[in-house]
Amino acid sequence: MKILVIRFSSIGDIVLCSPVLRWLKNKYPESEIHFLCKKQFINLVEQNPNVDKVWPLQDFNSTAKALKNEKFELVVDLHKNLRSYRFRWAIKAPRRASFKKLSVAKYFSVRFKKANFLPNKHIVDRYAEGLKYVEVENDGLGLSFFGEVEPALFKELPAKYNVLVAGAAHNTKKLPESLIQKIRKHSEIPLVVLGTAADNKAIFSEIDVINLCGSTSLNESAYIIKHAQSVYTSDTGLMHIAAAFEKQIHIFWGSTVPEFGMYPYKTSFVNHEVKNLSCRPCSKIGFAECPKGHFKCMEDQVL
Repeated sequence: MKILVIRFSSIGDIVLCSPVLRWLKNKYPESEIHFLCKKQFINLVEQNPNVDKVWPLQDFNSTAKALKNEKFELVVDLHKNLRSYRFRWAIKAPRRASFKKLSVAKYFSVRFKKANFLPNKHIVDRYAEGLKYVEVENDGLGLSFFGEVEPALFKELPAKYNVLVAGAAHNTKKLPESLIQKIRKHSEIPLVVLGTAADNKAIFSEIDVINLCGSTSLNESAYIIKHAQSVYTSDTGLMHIAAAFEKQIHIFWGSTVPEFGMYPYKTSFVNHEVKNLSCRPCSKIGFAECPKGHFKCMEDQVL
């Protein structure tokens, strides 16, 4: 039996697919599971023991033709947009499964600044509901991450440390300097900062932190997170990697809210958010800058 799972991007969303891959292999242990994603995310999946082949997303026609030739018996769509629907239609697998994306409920939550339009159910559990059609069940376990790599500089780190995630895909998810200072005071052990070179801030040279922004790959950052005591982060892909390693997580919500169903899964965590702020949630994914210009959702955070 051949199964194709579709999730094009991004880091966190692909990590959130890891339980589904495990469930499918549990249900169909002799199956051959393939995964379709954008080529920059292949390394998140290729070392997963539940995946037999990873397909890089190229132009639609050539990718769809190659996938159709595989004669998949089941297609699981975990992206659920127009492009993934086109692939589902083109492949013509006898069985297909998806999930309830809640796009309309999220729209109304952003439009009217109320989270009560949402079921407050984790997206992984919504995946499980969508897979009941093909008799796949949630095993009750958490996320998985494979492929972490020990960086050469790891031996220079303290025996015990916490991690601060400096970056995020959108600026309204990033931690401002005022909040970073609060986190540094809150952490009773050394604080290691992870991010890309673009996430570097002047404050990292002004306060007592171990700044590794731009010094580690994603897989090396995962290794550092795996050996951390706790992780301080906003709504990011590294947050889900921390959940896969069952870390204690302090998550700071800015433009998004936990009710969207993307909070840490099956691990200990503390939500930090500015309640009763009339402009939240302002987006399903985030903005380049605060639409109101004050960024109170992050600036007014307390620990």
